Amino acid sequence: ALEQEARARTSGGLGSRRSERQARAQQRQQEQSIRKQITNLETDIEKTSAKLTPIESLLANKETYDTLTSDDLDKLLLNAGKLRKQLEKGEEQWLELSQKLEDQRG
Repeated sequence: ALEQEARARTSGGLGSRRSERQARAQQRQQEQSIRKQITNLETDIEKTSAKLTPIESLLANKETYDTLTSDDLDKLLLNAGKLRKQLEKGEEQWLELSQKLEDQRG
């Protein structure tokens, strides 16, 4: 009876260790997935920012308003607005995922 109890404790310990290892492996996979999403978002944010910067420079220049037609100016303003929204959305997602990653790490 004592031998069976000792075997049960030993095998229970092995099962427990195995499940702990599996849980840690699953957590690492989740963290890796989040890190990859964060990296992709950072790339998107950089690209969007690179598109937005020259447009904002044009819009900051007084000559732009004197030389562009109202239709061209409207298109420029619309494009800048879309890019700003895209940038804001990407930054919000980045913050959420960064917080999620931080929370998972404990």
